Amino acid sequence: MGKKTIAEFVESAEILEHLMQLGVDYAQGYFIGKPKPLDQIITKNNL
Repeated sequence: MGKKTIAEFVESAEILEHLMQLGVDYAQGYFIGKPKPLDQIITKNNL
């Protein structure tokens, strides 16, 4: 079917490891990176 899976609320390396073992394609959450104000992201990436 070509569908991809996204895990939300990934808050630790242990959770990420389990998700990888399950074959989850993408992850987001505090362990990956905490939310930042958009102006900080734009400045850092020269956008």
